[in-house]
Amino acid sequence: MEQTQGAVMPKRSRNQELQTEKRILQLSVFADVCFVAAELLFAFASHSQSVLMDAAYDGAEMLMMAAAVCLTPLFYRPISEKYPFGYAQVESVFTAVKSAMMLSVMAGLTVNVIQTMLSGGAHVAYGAVSMFQLLLGLVSLCILGVMYVGARKVASPILQTEWMAWRLDVLYSMGMAAAFFGAKVLKDTSLAWMAPYVDQVVALLVVAFALPGAAKMFFGAVKDIFLFAPDEKVLEQVKGICEPLLQAYGFEPVFYDVTRTGRRMWVSVYFHTEGDVLSLDCMRQASKEAQKHLCEKWDYCVCELVPEQA
Repeated sequence: MEQTQGAVMPKRSRNQELQTEKRILQLSVFADVCFVAAELLFAFASHSQSVLMDAAYDGAEMLMMAAAVCLTPLFYRPISEKYPFGYAQVESVFTAVKSAMMLSVMAGLTVNVIQTMLSGGAHVAYGAVSMFQLLLGLVSLCILGVMYVGARKVASPILQTEWMAWRLDVLYSMGMAAAFFGAKVLKDTSLAWMAPYVDQVVALLVVAFALPGAAKMFFGAVKDIFLFAPDEKVLEQVKGICEPLLQAYGFEPVFYDVTRTGRRMWVSVYFHTEGDVLSLDCMRQASKEAQKHLCEKWDYCVCELVPEQA
């Protein structure tokens, strides 16, 4: 017998979210296909190593997002006795793999950049590469805007990782455009010796900016896979929502058991009351109110109240 999400998320709303998420992911896959084709052609024409690395990253991204489009309907299925966590852990695994891929690409880029710097920098058609990266950055910015508008009401870890990946693309492309334009200007001055190193410096700055977010997402996904408790900030938010509601009914919370994986979260609040009599109606109403307020913060959240045994 399946446990429906009931008050957590009406069926119609879930279907709307599913369709919205699939459309955004399909847009991302289509954009990645176009980017990979354009970057490969330009990389072979200009002999630009940075553009070739962009193509490799976007190619891996394309394959991951194609898989995400196929997996997304699973994440909206209700939990059941056979699958007590639904397919939320699959989503956590996917998020961990995706963020690990981002970290590995950053590591590979850093090693490549350092090797290029040690070998004398990069000498390419600075103007052409600058214009190409600027064009990619502007297109990526448009896609990022569409994703933000379409996904701001969808509680999806996959869309969060994808939004982060596109933000990294915007930063990287704009940074490379500025770097190669700067190199083009410098090569005609007394600082011409700096020109081959400009793009590597900017690449390292972009990696340094994006690394903390990707690492946080990776370790958060790993915690979700093993059903570890969320970070202290989430626990404090849960307590801040539940405690005033329960105390209004004369219930005193003594322990919070919070589990999160993927986009789903379960909150069990253990409590005790004064006296030996517990009103089931009061307990049911308090649980309903706590559920409502928690779902305003986390869409896929289930809350239960558990009387503490003496």
